[in-house]
Amino acid sequence: MPHERNEEMQAHLDAWKTSGLTQVEYCQQNNIKSHIFTYYKSKLGYGQAKVASNTLMPVQIVSEQSHRSGITISLPDNNLSIDINPGFDPQTLQQVLTLLK
Repeated sequence: MPHERNEEMQAHLDAWKTSGLTQVEYCQQNNIKSHIFTYYKSKLGYGQAKVASNTLMPVQIVSEQSHRSGITISLPDNNLSIDINPGFDPQTLQQVLTLLK
């Protein structure tokens, strides 16, 4: 009996995916409780990419410096330090300097 329910829900999952309806709309039109639909969606692994545990995945290492842009302001004991990095906004710098006056 549980096997039949899995097959029934798998058919619903497939029909939902091609229906263009949201999950809630599909469930309402087919008299399925949304939490049960979500349960079977998870149980049957629907929509999840399956990756073998021994599969290597490519990664790209990017240095932290390449992401720095803008303005960094440090105030250690009021010995103010302003670092201006590539990509800063001159208008923002002007506003900051006006505030610090």
